Amino acid sequence: MNDKEYINHETHLFNKNLSLEQVADYYDRWAENGRYDEEIKNTLKAPEITAKTTITLYDPSVRPSIEILDIGAGTGLVAEMLRKSGFQKIDALDPSMGMLEKAKEKNLYRKYFCEFLTKETFQYANGLYDCIVCSGSFCPGHIPAEALHEFIRLTKKGGHVVIAMRDEWEAPGYSDSIKTLMRQLEDVGKWLKTHEEQYNHYFDKAGVVSVFQVA
Repeated sequence: MNDKEYINHETHLFNKNLSLEQVADYYDRWAENGRYDEEIKNTLKAPEITAKTTITLYDPSVRPSIEILDIGAGTGLVAEMLRKSGFQKIDALDPSMGMLEKAKEKNLYRKYFCEFLTKETFQYANGLYDCIVCSGSFCPGHIPAEALHEFIRLTKKGGHVVIAMRDEWEAPGYSDSIKTLMRQLEDVGKWLKTHEEQYNHYFDKAGVVSVFQVA
């Protein structure tokens, strides 16, 4: 992906004025042209960082039994690396059916949920997963800060949440709202941040990966 192509995607996708349905439709069309995997692998380190960070949390002997939910799974770039490292019980959640169809072709996931992450749509039992991973999906117009409550609800006590995201966004208040809620949830004892690290994200932007343990 060159600068012009990246700017085009950013202009269309990271727009708080888009409806969730419009965002999903854009990803459907991006998946259809067959270029998503190549473009993301060449420019976005979040999937690699997310997978590597998750791998460090679990001994190889327990990885086959660890249940993971990949939020904003896309075509399965994170799951590809997790599967190679011994994780087997991975579910995908993404609002783009086009993206999930590409993931199904790779046979990466146990279950596929084509849904937005809201209390109204993803009504599954509390504490289903040992680990939740989210790579690059905290963006304006994608996942709101309030979704962090659902991350915690769906994770088992003592389980982990791994989030890789761009450190700062031009959209007013978006990054601050996420970071503020992350701190507030820690202050009230919902989870504990156990790791945070910056990395080169794409082009001149910085990324940050955070690991939380649910209380």
